[in-house]
Amino acid sequence: MISLLSQYADDFGYYYGSDYAAYNSGLAGLFLAMILAVIIAVVVIYIITSLSLYKIAQRTNTKDAFLAWIPIANLYLLTQIALRPAWWIVLMLIPIVNIVFGILIWMDISKRMGKPDWWGVIIGIVPVVDFIFMLMLAFGDYKLTKIPDRRKG
Repeated sequence: MISLLSQYADDFGYYYGSDYAAYNSGLAGLFLAMILAVIIAVVVIYIITSLSLYKIAQRTNTKDAFLAWIPIANLYLLTQIALRPAWWIVLMLIPIVNIVFGILIWMDISKRMGKPDWWGVIIGIVPVVDFIFMLMLAFGDYKLTKIPDRRKG
């Protein structure tokens, strides 16, 4: 009986556990492929967002449009396009609070580009769709409208 169990254990080990190196290298390859996919996705999202913000800044004649490509500095550019005070950058760095103020900023940018307010809400809340709306603001038809300049306060 014991010899039968040991023979079964040997068979099990032979078929399912003898080549751990191949198994581990396959897992390592899968892990690296997933990391590479995430890095590519992040770079694509960064390029879409920065390019859209750069083009919006050019269309609104906002100075220093190149700030769209610099992290944190692009928050300053957002406040300037929306004609909001620069100290709002601090509010954009606070979790939860940044969602509310991000929506307010994008609502002002949407209004300034001649689009309805709810575009700013969509950009601030809905993932994936926000990139489409940002691209539409950047490259679509627009008509600059006058909104109050609230930078002095």
